[in-house]
Amino acid sequence: MQSQATKFKSTLEEKFHQSFALPYEQSRFAYKVVHHYTPDWCLAPNHFIETKGRWESADRSKLKAVIAQNPHIKIVMVFQNSKTKLNKKSSTTYADWCDKHQITYFQFGTPELTQYIAQFIDEPVNLAKSHVGDCIELTHRDHAILTHC
Repeated sequence: MQSQATKFKSTLEEKFHQSFALPYEQSRFAYKVVHHYTPDWCLAPNHFIETKGRWESADRSKLKAVIAQNPHIKIVMVFQNSKTKLNKKSSTTYADWCDKHQITYFQFGTPELTQYIAQFIDEPVNLAKSHVGDCIELTHRDHAILTHC
């Protein structure tokens, strides 16, 4: 029998309990909700790149779940700015978070990223950097990849 101190979540639950003295919320069950993740870029089979400017908490949680449930894949993060703080109150940067969770990451526009990607593609990757006024433009094969002002 339920104690008098039981807090019910609704009036219906309370009425049901008054009518039928059954044990209330005595069991728990784990369950998973299936979602689908589509990475931004594919480098090779089971090797992906996710690019982020702003990286919200929900995105970080999703990434952790995807990696935990798919240990056969590798996801590499590429950030517009890896030194961005997770939020205004945090001292943790995107880079710090990736280090803590053993996730490979790169800052966009760096030679390290270019070298990493070059391992997976047949053609050489040559990013040309040019200044247009106060903006920096990165191009590959005469196509603008990123303009940052």
